[in-house]
Amino acid sequence: DNLVADKMALTDEPEVSGNIFPYKKALLKANEYQYIKYLTEQLQNSRLPYRKAKNIHYCLPDSKYSTVMVRPLIKIFPKTIIKRDIAQTYLNGSIIALGLASYKAQFNEYPENLQTLHGKLKWKIPEDPFSGKYFVYKKQGNGYLLYSIAEDLQDNNGYKLPKGAKAEATPHDYVWEMQ
Repeated sequence: DNLVADKMALTDEPEVSGNIFPYKKALLKANEYQYIKYLTEQLQNSRLPYRKAKNIHYCLPDSKYSTVMVRPLIKIFPKTIIKRDIAQTYLNGSIIALGLASYKAQFNEYPENLQTLHGKLKWKIPEDPFSGKYFVYKKQGNGYLLYSIAEDLQDNNGYKLPKGAKAEATPHDYVWEMQ
């Protein structure tokens, strides 16, 4: 197959003394092959939650000829998985907070735990995308603390990221709090 032959031709060092345009087509085909292969792998990885995709080693074959279009993607895909899970966390946390408000409206208090919310209102409790478990919920006086463990995958006891702090540098949780 021509694609394999073109790719194999790149393993030999081309002579630089003449015009390199004869190699242009082979370089582009090899680059297209690497690009499609890489995108296919990343699309498969993008279906994984961050907690599972976090330890995947993103790398390219060691070739200076076949990574022109692919190299910038190495940094993009892991970040998109995190952003997707953060967005899902906000959505799931808001769904739970809405259920808690509904529970409070019906029973004049917040439930002792999320299982009670599900049991009494049949409210579907979505999982924390980062832990794969229930969000952490603590009834506190007349209010509650609800949080996701966030992308560091550690329970930081509901520590809310201060405004302006960088999420990558500060251990935190995604927090919903009602007083």
